[in-house]
Amino acid sequence: MNDFKSIKRMLRIFTTLTLMGAVSLAWGGDDRYRAIVLHEGGASADTAALAPKVFILDAQEGHMWIWEQNARIKQQDGGQIFGNVLIYQGRLKVGGQMGDVVSQSR
Repeated sequence: MNDFKSIKRMLRIFTTLTLMGAVSLAWGGDDRYRAIVLHEGGASADTAALAPKVFILDAQEGHMWIWEQNARIKQQDGGQIFGNVLIYQGRLKVGGQMGDVVSQSR
């Protein structure tokens, strides 16, 4: 039973990574989207590799998301389930190149 759960989890991770690779190829591989793994509490030794949180940045438009695997999701009946969530964080102002000042207040 435990082996089945382990195999199922690894298959889910493999499928997710495969889909991410296919999407990356569809976007042309132009580095538009950047992904950064967020470590809980800054402890890189405890990466929780099977339940990551990832910060995703659209480098062209400035949109930001956080994707979390195995996040706790509250149900209407008060119970909880675990699932994957993608949370939109907002939009940054984007400059033309690194170091551009896009707005300055005095």
